[in-house]
Amino acid sequence: MKIAIITPFYPFRGGIAKFSEALCDELAEKHKLLIINFVMQYPKLIFPGKTQFEETKRIVLPNKRVLTPYNPFTFIPTAKKILNFNPDFLLIPYWIPFFSISDSCIIDYIKKRSNIKIALLVHNFEAHENWFLGKYFTEKLFHKADFIISLSDNVYHSLNLAFPKKSLIKGFHPVYDYLNKKKITSEFARSKFKILEKKVILFFGYIKNYKGLDILIKALQILVKKDENYHLLIVGEIYGNENKYNNLISELKLKSHITLINRFVDDNEIEYFFRASDLLALPYRSATQSGVLQLAAYFGIGAVATPVGNFKKFLNEYSIGCVAENISPEAFAQAIEKYYLMDQKDIFLNTLKIREKYTWKNLAELILEKIN
Repeated sequence: MKIAIITPFYPFRGGIAKFSEALCDELAEKHKLLIINFVMQYPKLIFPGKTQFEETKRIVLPNKRVLTPYNPFTFIPTAKKILNFNPDFLLIPYWIPFFSISDSCIIDYIKKRSNIKIALLVHNFEAHENWFLGKYFTEKLFHKADFIISLSDNVYHSLNLAFPKKSLIKGFHPVYDYLNKKKITSEFARSKFKILEKKVILFFGYIKNYKGLDILIKALQILVKKDENYHLLIVGEIYGNENKYNNLISELKLKSHITLINRFVDDNEIEYFFRASDLLALPYRSATQSGVLQLAAYFGIGAVATPVGNFKKFLNEYSIGCVAENISPEAFAQAIEKYYLMDQKDIFLNTLKIREKYTWKNLAELILEKIN
């Protein structure tokens, strides 16, 4: 089968690029791919980070950097490359409304000239942040698709309500398995970060307001008042006002209980952070699903989350963590305390079940079966 995909890909960094790379690696085992990559992903004006690109050099599948989603002059060249390839279907990841206009224009051009099937792979349906006319352009895009694939149950439910006549495919977010395990011990990882406390909580990934890091920091203060054996390891680039978090940490006198690594981290570093930690914290104000949760399962640790998105169903179904009763520091602190009462060996064994079920091979086969 011939498959085209429009996606951010290496050298772009971030969760969508990582996801697409892992999925394409699996699809390329048996199928011919055309990977349309971006020239630039976001204009500097709206990109809050330091860089959009990975610094590490590595070998990936061949891809063509053609599209700049905010440059209309790249839309037709992108569509023509896809038409010349003549795939059985075109797969387009969707996660924010920003890309809806370029995707819609490319789809329109292709549909007028071919019968190529269009499939949207939906990471998030409802945006975490406000986008001008975002809902309007998103709905226009989704109506153009022949198939819509969700990666979580709650997104599937939202899509079913919004587009009841569309061909919907209930997928899942696989567990990342591309990281080379170096068999690092917890003790060695903690010594690397000079963490002496025994209860280590990890916050991992880009830091944006909707991810609720401030809620977690306030929860930590509640925990430390009862037990000074807690430590919070924060790993990820802060998007926005850094002082918001630095001032909060100082105000709550938590500097000695927090390690803050404010930068994007490469793949070869990731294992150290997860090996140093007992649990992953997901104090999100809003969410659908999270690739970071699948990373935690890959490394055999559980999670504590707020009751948003697919977190509650996933954590409870597989018994790998606790869910706070509401979105507040007090409830999140209580959930962390409950987590430490769980049998950690059982949590590890349950993560193995997740790794066996949520594979890239199973997702690829599901997509191909439903679309073919």
